[in-house]
Amino acid sequence: MPSRRAALAAALATLAAPALAQPWSPDRPLRVIVPFAPGGTTDVVARVFAEAAAGPLGQPLVVENRPGGAAGLVGMDLVAKAPPDGHTILVHSNAHVVVPALVARLPFDPVGDFAPIAHLGR
Repeated sequence: MPSRRAALAAALATLAAPALAQPWSPDRPLRVIVPFAPGGTTDVVARVFAEAAAGPLGQPLVVENRPGGAAGLVGMDLVAKAPPDGHTILVHSNAHVVVPALVARLPFDPVGDFAPIAHLGR
């Protein structure tokens, strides 16, 4: 009898999962933080991405350059402390994985405070 209950609970859980997902639609412009100076490769990629994504999202994407710190530490810290509402995006290079080796004590968790969205190029 317990296995029947477990099977029924599992079946009902799979039906309930799609109901929990909420569609995300931005209700204000999105901030795209680039932790490097304007004009560099990462900045150009971010601006091309912002222009291409604005139409489908129905909102403009505002690119902000926040250079400073080892491998973009200032910009990464800004994004890590932003509200987790999906309106602040970090466009970074592979330096994101190098920072923990360069800086002994980071003001954020480079893995836990960020959620990867897309790989924009190589």
